[in-house]
Amino acid sequence: MRIAPSLFCAVGISLILVASGSADWPSAKKAYDKQDYVSALKELKPLAASDDARAEALLGQMYEFGRGVPRDFARAFKLSKAAADRGNASGELQVGMMYANGWGVPADPTKGLWNVRLAAHQGLPEACFALGMIYLGRPGIPADIVKADTWFRVAAARGFPGAAQQRGSLEGHMSPDQITQAESLALEWEVSFLPAPHAKSDSAHKH
Repeated sequence: MRIAPSLFCAVGISLILVASGSADWPSAKKAYDKQDYVSALKELKPLAASDDARAEALLGQMYEFGRGVPRDFARAFKLSKAAADRGNASGELQVGMMYANGWGVPADPTKGLWNVRLAAHQGLPEACFALGMIYLGRPGIPADIVKADTWFRVAAARGFPGAAQQRGSLEGHMSPDQITQAESLALEWEVSFLPAPHAKSDSAHKH
């Protein structure tokens, strides 16, 4: 069954990180959101050098997609992996995307799934949607439409654009029992997370 387009084209997303802490982080984030990448880069580099996981992840994203800097997958992976190793959900998602696509590292669907799942299990809306896309089935990853629908539901509940539409498309191919199971699983996940953010961000944990 082929329901949706390529995973990470659909998830060519603007990853948003939790903003708190360091004095220069708000300035970096504000500049990035305004697409003022010159100013964002100026703020992010010293933050990343001081092991700020938010800055590492956002700087990694800039190198991954060539936003204000030449596209450099190797550098993007290094920065994203450093953020992921500190438990940053956006870094985990980016590492998962890069493994899934073979960007800067050999393609590895198992590592891709693992890292995207880590981010989704923190409640990051983008990662919840990405996990749903993975469970539609990819080379090396068997399809599981109940899990796919579960994560589309979670992503939709957390405000990710397009998740409700993707869920509706998938449920046209599911039995009533499968839909009920996905609904129940999605509710369990939502209870385990911190309150859904107004903008995309990170939160709690579970399988």
